[in-house]
Amino acid sequence: MAQINIVMVFDAQAVLSAGSPSSSPTQPTGLAHPPSPPYFAYMITEQQYLAQPVQNAGNATPNLVINATVGDTVNWYAVTLSGDQPTYCIPYNIAQFSGNTVMTTPVGLTAQPTVPVPPPQQSTTNPTWTPTQQYQYFMTSNVLAPGTEGYQVWFQVVQMSTSGSLATLGYYYWDPTVQVLG
Repeated sequence: MAQINIVMVFDAQAVLSAGSPSSSPTQPTGLAHPPSPPYFAYMITEQQYLAQPVQNAGNATPNLVINATVGDTVNWYAVTLSGDQPTYCIPYNIAQFSGNTVMTTPVGLTAQPTVPVPPPQQSTTNPTWTPTQQYQYFMTSNVLAPGTEGYQVWFQVVQMSTSGSLATLGYYYWDPTVQVLG
């Protein structure tokens, strides 16, 4: 049983300029799924789980075709590119809307792994690090069957003001596809 990690990279500025954000987490604004760049979000996984790419699907595209087998675990992590102001896209729901039921309903989890953190002004001749516990949020699911599942990733956009306070700017969804071949 494999653990397949998928990183979703969101372009916060593209999301915010895409249209009116929803103020309701139960009715997020849908983002268009363009056939070519620029995209609002990209998915990346390890090469060993990447199937032969098909048109508009593969690493660093909105769709991903993975080699997974029944019983594998799929974890989704989010990273946000935000420009000048700290902005975060935080997934809170992944819901199937088309195709076969390939995976269990994803649930959000928070882990606290210990990771190496280098000190400020790291030495170039004697690099060091300190083990530090950090929070890590992700969504997880188990593979049930081969097939193609279209799903919606519901996420909120949260931005930090110059005073340091955080505020939700809106709720959106994006509709990638994952195809499980094995």
